[in-house]
Amino acid sequence: MARPSRNTDEQNGRALRAASTAIYFHIEIIDIEQLDVETMPTHYNGTETERAALDAYIKLMRAASAINSRLMPVLHAEFGVTPSQLGVLEVLSHLGPMAHCALAGKLLVSASNLTTVLDNLERDGLVRRDRDPSDRRVSIASLTPAGTARLASFFPQHVQRLVQAMAGLDADELELFGRLCRKLGHAAAASHPGRVVHA
Repeated sequence: MARPSRNTDEQNGRALRAASTAIYFHIEIIDIEQLDVETMPTHYNGTETERAALDAYIKLMRAASAINSRLMPVLHAEFGVTPSQLGVLEVLSHLGPMAHCALAGKLLVSASNLTTVLDNLERDGLVRRDRDPSDRRVSIASLTPAGTARLASFFPQHVQRLVQAMAGLDADELELFGRLCRKLGHAAAASHPGRVVHA
């Protein structure tokens, strides 16, 4: 089998980084055949700033839905993993054991919703939760060996599908898109006290 070129590896990395800032948002999966991503501007009769914000938001959400509709149903059908479970597995794999509240902040979900996700992952033997020895009130989530193996079994294929789904942007555009998503996320978090965006 031919060894992937360095350029291919770099392109895959850019696609993954560009998408990672938004991958944890819960976005309704819709039928991609019904999408018309290019032609759905806002018809709101507001100020220029309001219309620009609405138009950009519509395009962002529809593009994210188009990508997720290609990725997530396949992921669930082949490996039985939901988008929320993917987020937990990926974060714990890359960042290591994490307190419940910190993990919820990283994934941009409520602590109560995260509890349900962790309950299911723990039931399947993919995640374990332990009390923090220094503060018994804090629960620390970590991957089990089975969780690490499960992620490794599908994540490379998932990344390849992600690269294909985002092939409409070249390498420079992917890098710019990633920077803009991070800038937007941090600006939105600054106007929403208590919500932290890790991007």
